[in-house]
Amino acid sequence: MSDGYTDADLGTLRRLRRGHWEPTRERPGREATERYTHREFEGSTIAELFHEATKYSRRRPTAGTSAGRFVSEDAFALAQSRIPPAKPAVDRTALPDPVDLSVPVDEVLLSRRSRRTFGREALSLAELGTLLGLGCGVSARREVAPGVDHALRTYPSAGALYPVNAYLLALQDAGEVGSGLYWYDPTEHVLGKQREGEADLADEIDAAFAPAAETFDVWNAAAVVVLAGAFGRSTAKYGDLGYRFVLQESGHVAGNLLAVATALDLAAFPSAAYDDRALDDLLGVDGVDESTVYTVPVGPRPEDEDD
Repeated sequence: MSDGYTDADLGTLRRLRRGHWEPTRERPGREATERYTHREFEGSTIAELFHEATKYSRRRPTAGTSAGRFVSEDAFALAQSRIPPAKPAVDRTALPDPVDLSVPVDEVLLSRRSRRTFGREALSLAELGTLLGLGCGVSARREVAPGVDHALRTYPSAGALYPVNAYLLALQDAGEVGSGLYWYDPTEHVLGKQREGEADLADEIDAAFAPAAETFDVWNAAAVVVLAGAFGRSTAKYGDLGYRFVLQESGHVAGNLLAVATALDLAAFPSAAYDDRALDDLLGVDGVDESTVYTVPVGPRPEDEDD
């Protein structure tokens, strides 16, 4: 209770402030119906400008020239292979190889759900190794020069540049992987510790996921995979269009993570309900050259959950 308002009062005020139609609670008016069926840009033109500015067309020939050189010149292929991992770390934890998942593809796709309730257990090291290894790890290595390999991933990436970095926000201890912030190095299949799970980090997590408070409690998850885009890796080749490719790639990675989580019988869902600047600060990225683009909270399913 705050300033004489009950929790129910505050909930009603929040819904009114959002102006969002909740079909189980109220009948939509004409304005709401038109808003959700409108097929044209309206209001702010930022989204429209972004879409137009990142189109690939004959009016931007330099983008095509740049992309062509990456394909035809060995020097560019060599440069791609030497893109360094996200961040160095002294404390590195090797993850076990992914386990063999024998779940049929059709079963995984048909049973996938956005599950926002979790059990209380942490993820095991084996589950983390499988989730990250199959979700965003290395699938093969291609020789681009004598003695130099380029690591390919389990998801598609424009130009095989892999501008999306994966961070693990471990909310519960998982044996060798204690609570804290890690980045995932797919080339070595290791987690590099960035921060311990101290009180300051907990406060920053609360602030970063405050926008999601009405839909889920982040602390119920065992971990959150945070995907951040290093935009320069893609725009160096594709110009402004590269920014769009980074967003698309984050969706490819998230889709993989959700599929692997489903095959492991874990709960997971994709979420953009976070404070961008607060989460960027938590990761230690500048929010410009590298910034958060997507998250996937994950954890064991509750024992009493019905499908």
